Amino acid sequence: MGQRLNLEIVSKDTCVANAYYHWSGYTSSSLELTFEALKKYSKEEKRMDETFMNAIEMLLSTGATFTVNEKMVYDSIQFTDMLGQVIDKKILEISDKVDRSNGLISVSSYGIFDTRCWEEARVQIDICNKQIKFGSAYKIDEDDLSDIKDINGITKLNFDLNAIPFESFQTFKMFLEDLIKKQIYIFKDINDVIYSMIE
Repeated sequence: MGQRLNLEIVSKDTCVANAYYHWSGYTSSSLELTFEALKKYSKEEKRMDETFMNAIEMLLSTGATFTVNEKMVYDSIQFTDMLGQVIDKKILEISDKVDRSNGLISVSSYGIFDTRCWEEARVQIDICNKQIKFGSAYKIDEDDLSDIKDINGITKLNFDLNAIPFESFQTFKMFLEDLIKKQIYIFKDINDVIYSMIE
């Protein structure tokens, strides 16, 4: 479990683009990829074409690239200004190292849906609300709580995994990485929901 990750760039409840990583659904690797993508986030107010290109740049920065089919879709997408003139977008080349382990970018609804069928973890970077939904840890259900000796002793994070602010993600990342170093893989979120990391 936990090998396949989808890292999605979301705006106004719509997935603009995603990248599928075949071996990166672990908590630690998901933290790293998300952090790399956030470095490329552009804070300026954006038109639709700029939002789209920012999403692509964020995913490219993680090492992900397009397959031939998804590159054809990318090339066919057009944006127009208020006068109906087509806005030029960046010409992208396909890397020679197209590899699902390094990440495969999808911009088509089919590609996004298809990779979601394979995922075991999903992280969504919401560039509209500037929040991250971190799904690379799973809730421990009631049946499994009986296996935990000291529920009250579980480390609590001051975060809601469904709404981590961009500016707090590095702190969140460091907190989880510190637990991993100590070989502690269970934690509570701000709502006292108990999670287990995928490691």
